[in-house]
Amino acid sequence: MWALANIASNSVKGRDAVLEANIVPRILDILSQEVIKGGMLANTFWAIQNLCKGKPDPPMKYVFECKS
Repeated sequence: MWALANIASNSVKGRDAVLEANIVPRILDILSQEVIKGGMLANTFWAIQNLCKGKPDPPMKYVFECKS
């Protein structure tokens, strides 16, 4: 998770590459597990934050895929 967050934080191109790898559903799966805590929880939220920031904004098709 730390690596994904780091890649997404380096540039919009990196952020979009992570998004295009369809990683968001897996991140949401990880968050739904009761055993996640501590550093993994912090890194997961850091990754989400990095996937949502930058200009231009992230492609909306990745945001809408998360809604279910």
